[in-house]
Amino acid sequence: MIVLITVRMLSQALSGANITLVAGEDGLDKTIDYLTVQEFPLKSSRIKKNGFIMGTFYAFQNIDQLLKHFRWYAETNVSAIGYHTVFQSDIPAELIDFANQENMPVFYIPNDVPYHYLFEKYNGLVYQETMSIKDQIDSLNKSMMEALLREKEIHFIIQEFGKYLQVPVIYLDPDLRILSLWSDFLSRSDVNEWLEDVKEHYVHVLTTIRFNQKDAEVYLFEKARHLQSVIIIPLKSRLNFFGYLVVGDKSKNMPFFDIVLKNTSTAVMLDAIKRNQIKEFQKTEDIKLFEEIFRNRNTRPLSALNFYFDISKLNYILIAEPKVNKYIKTCYEWLDNQLREVPNRLVWIFDKKVIGILQYIPKSVLKCDSRDFHIGISGKLPDRSVSNIKKLYQQAMISLHFAKYENKAACSWDSVGIQKIIYVITESELLHDYYLEHLQPLIKHDELHDTNLMKTLHVYLDNFFNLKKTGEQLHMHPNSVKYRINKIEEILKVNLYNPSEFMNVWLAIKCYEYNTLKNHGKVLEE
Repeated sequence: MIVLITVRMLSQALSGANITLVAGEDGLDKTIDYLTVQEFPLKSSRIKKNGFIMGTFYAFQNIDQLLKHFRWYAETNVSAIGYHTVFQSDIPAELIDFANQENMPVFYIPNDVPYHYLFEKYNGLVYQETMSIKDQIDSLNKSMMEALLREKEIHFIIQEFGKYLQVPVIYLDPDLRILSLWSDFLSRSDVNEWLEDVKEHYVHVLTTIRFNQKDAEVYLFEKARHLQSVIIIPLKSRLNFFGYLVVGDKSKNMPFFDIVLKNTSTAVMLDAIKRNQIKEFQKTEDIKLFEEIFRNRNTRPLSALNFYFDISKLNYILIAEPKVNKYIKTCYEWLDNQLREVPNRLVWIFDKKVIGILQYIPKSVLKCDSRDFHIGISGKLPDRSVSNIKKLYQQAMISLHFAKYENKAACSWDSVGIQKIIYVITESELLHDYYLEHLQPLIKHDELHDTNLMKTLHVYLDNFFNLKKTGEQLHMHPNSVKYRINKIEEILKVNLYNPSEFMNVWLAIKCYEYNTLKNHGKVLEE
């Protein structure tokens, strides 16, 4: 990278040898990338822009040829001319006028000053500027390392980097959210507007950068505002991806830019790795606490202070289970990706299932139509107590059960309805035989007499005592239905019009139906 030396800086360094400026004062801020000598009227390819050309120009035949050559210098964007007067003591007035018109600085070099004097002065300036820049870079690196050691916020590193480069610097997380930003002319809303354009038109570019082996690439965002051209550095280690460092690419012309960029991206990476380790530790500790609650192994009173996770944002528990155990990792990756928009979440694998502790449930999960796994979603947490967290987990497990039971991709606690009560009754050791307590005489009667009074009772109660609808559904006369119902009441010794007895029989019927479906995969036969 070329160190920035201007014509003005070299002019000041040459003043001690009576090398004076005679034309082009308005061009003193042009940069000089190299010095060379040219004596003959040749348009050499070694003459490039930003050069300081020295010569006696003695080989030129006349002023017109000399003017023509100076015009070529101007077209080539040569920065300045050093006119050596060893052969002629005065610089032609026509050249001075032309140089003033083109803002091309022309210096008068006395006949006793050798060219190597100018080279020495220029190289001395390059060395001084290099050392100055090196000191600045060392200071920047020291400042960033101290920030890491003192565990300062990442904003400090980004601001130090941005101030040094004087271009926008943006640190994005893997989901393209702004973690830190520095710019002296862009607001956060400007950058968010740019990000929306990037998400809409250039996501494929970011994906390429993320999985590219190169550390940094320059991409031109033609339709983006403010940040048309940027350098994007993927921040990744062997196992983790931490986001992107976005830098305005005008800075790439700065001296030693690549070194500064590498050092800064390394500092940001070290900070990300450190914070990720802390985050993983906190996550592990929180998971241990949640699993203790799920397994009823928590013997100590807990409060929000026991968790690193913001318990005030815990509203739902979600449980996903693949249909085939070997796809548990695929299930985890899919779910984790679907939950990226949720700001407060905790996702991990537990007991061959994927657990999600969430602030809210995204629509994409509620509308999931996957054939590879089932999802159970709890109700909303009323308050943050250990017993209620356990309750939420049980709700999600029951919802997962009914997602599998009804062969649905996703099932929520709120959508299960009365079935949740049936589930609790049938799965309870105390109430496991609840339906037999109320229906066993009728079940035995059907078995002994080859009747189907259970089916009649089931349809009758589902139609809420409507004889006509029941008869239509069973293809019999309403009077026949009424006769059967009387017979059922006699066998069971109940009065179905008594609310308490009706509720017991109706719940028993639902439990019987559930057990039949679960154990035999079939409904009551007609």
